[in-house]
Amino acid sequence: MSTGAAAPSDDAITPSGTAVPDRTASSASSSDTDDSTSSGNTDEPSDSAEPTPGGVLSSGVKGQTLALADFFNPDSSWTEGRYDVADQGSVSGIASEVSTCGLGNSAPTLELRLANNFDNLKFKVGQDNNSASSDKTLSIRVEGNGKQLDVQTIPFNEVQDFSVPVKGVNALKVQFYLEDQDDNCDSGSLQAVIYDVELQ
Repeated sequence: MSTGAAAPSDDAITPSGTAVPDRTASSASSSDTDDSTSSGNTDEPSDSAEPTPGGVLSSGVKGQTLALADFFNPDSSWTEGRYDVADQGSVSGIASEVSTCGLGNSAPTLELRLANNFDNLKFKVGQDNNSASSDKTLSIRVEGNGKQLDVQTIPFNEVQDFSVPVKGVNALKVQFYLEDQDDNCDSGSLQAVIYDVELQ
């Protein structure tokens, strides 16, 4: 039989008066800790979040279009800009004048340090429509760890797509020179443009 209203339990009596201040203090303390931790963390990752310009590439650049700063210590002759290549207007690319007849030490070269982090390299190459000569053939040689991986020739008004396996490659070089089978190879020059460079 019921004897009247049940006495409030301890659970019903205690929370409001005592727990709320404790939670507020705990929350404020936690917030201070979080803010302190958060502000401490913002400075920490900045050194490693982005690849070092002109340095070794991390796997974090996979699928991104590479810029000139991603290449390893590029020569000052290379510039970034927008170029007209064959029927493709205003492409964002990296360009250099090429006047070396045949592959030699003075052939313009771009290098990537891959640290064995990638499987494939894709890019496109053509001659700038504003090149000094239009009767030259551009040769491209791709080298990985000192071994030839690919070589292609590209006449004026054409674009060549490259897809090069780079698994196990650390140092990769792309070399640009004039095809030495051309007449008057040792005179004149062209502007080579490399663009849509992507690692997978």
